[in-house]
Amino acid sequence: MITAIEVQAKQISLAGAAAGANIWDAIESAIEAGLPASKARRVFDGMLDAIVDDLPDDECPLFVASAYEVIPADATSTAERAAIDAAAWAAWTVYVDGRADDAAAQVADYRFDCARDERLLAGAK
Repeated sequence: MITAIEVQAKQISLAGAAAGANIWDAIESAIEAGLPASKARRVFDGMLDAIVDDLPDDECPLFVASAYEVIPADATSTAERAAIDAAAWAAWTVYVDGRADDAAAQVADYRFDCARDERLLAGAK
């Protein structure tokens, strides 16, 4: 069963992938216009950094990792591709687990407040 947290993670991941694809398309156009291919990764990094400055801190790693996943395999080494894939999985896990922990803490706080209120009401009678 997919949770609401996983749906949020998927939306962030898809947004990151779309941003990465658009950035990479722009870089490929720039390469055709004369940008040295050796600078493609540095340009990608810079453009992505400019985008993520205004994203919420908890969403940023997942967005960035998803953006890097769209870099074509032939533009990365085998080791870089493995690192990109591992980072994407780790970012997904950290985001989902972090949100689940936050939700569990909120439920625990709510239950604590309800129990406290019940004790106060029982004492007022």
